[in-house]
Amino acid sequence: LARAPAAPDGGAEPAPTREGAQVGVKRAADGSTRSAPQGSLPVALALSLGLVAPAWRLAAPAPLFPHNVRFEAADFTQASAVLASGSLDTILCLSTSKWVHLNGGDRAIKAFFAEVYRLLAEGGVFVLEPQPWSSYRRKKHVSETARAHYAQIRLRPERFPEFLVDHIGFRAVEQIKVEYDALVSQGFASRPMYLFVK
Repeated sequence: LARAPAAPDGGAEPAPTREGAQVGVKRAADGSTRSAPQGSLPVALALSLGLVAPAWRLAAPAPLFPHNVRFEAADFTQASAVLASGSLDTILCLSTSKWVHLNGGDRAIKAFFAEVYRLLAEGGVFVLEPQPWSSYRRKKHVSETARAHYAQIRLRPERFPEFLVDHIGFRAVEQIKVEYDALVSQGFASRPMYLFVK
């Protein structure tokens, strides 16, 4: 229900609107009407801010895993516009770094790594699965941009761990051993996976 403004004389009559409709009036199936109760919230509040949580929910303890995890799918190059520094606990980069690199060159991959570092909270974790240089060679023909960047790349994937620690500032790196199912292709299963700690 939407609350009606008070009548000019101070009464509680709902204000008539265009075509005789009345704001704040609920019409029952039998045709009878009743005014919105005093103190009810305007419909626009729920539409613009979402529903207000019941008090018991606000007082409830923080949810446990997996209900305390939020996933975001977004254009990472625009992250600084929506995410604050130190606002994330974990960032995954799985089978993606090659595309950042081929589409933007060394400058893009370095900027990407710097942005990851900025967004992570102290003690936050960056999980990186870089594709091998041989896969760059196979995909350099997908566009003129990729071909041009491929020819200029100096920071190869095998040097990412060193770069992330020595130049970006991560304090620890560990190679993660992942046991893949037999159905996973050997090329995919042989890729290294790294865990970096800020």
